[in-house]
Amino acid sequence: MKRYKLEQGTRPNWWVLTDVDALVVIQFEEHRFNETQNVTILEDSKFNGKPDYIASELARVLAAMGDYMYSHWYSIAMPTPTFELREDDEGDRLLLIRNKFPKFTIEIQDTCDKNKLSGALRAASEYIRKRT
Repeated sequence: MKRYKLEQGTRPNWWVLTDVDALVVIQFEEHRFNETQNVTILEDSKFNGKPDYIASELARVLAAMGDYMYSHWYSIAMPTPTFELREDDEGDRLLLIRNKFPKFTIEIQDTCDKNKLSGALRAASEYIRKRT
């Protein structure tokens, strides 16, 4: 089972991220994750009704949720960049995404450094330029 569940909220442009293990929910406005977080600790959560010393563990859970949004759903959490390099939701594929016209998603199938990836993309650009 996946640890995190991301769903559209009931309000327009709002999202709900749930840590299904810790039973902690963050609601946030699209593209404004850091500015608009509303945190709810669900009734059956291990954090509900616990003393303050649990605060450091809760802080770790919330930080991990933020890391998840940054690495998996940056374009929903933050202002939309032209390009993103991120893992897919399962964490097993690396994707290069262009969010502006012309939009595309490229799956990076091999582990490589930035220089090799950059060179391959330059070669692809030349290939497209010569074929059109």
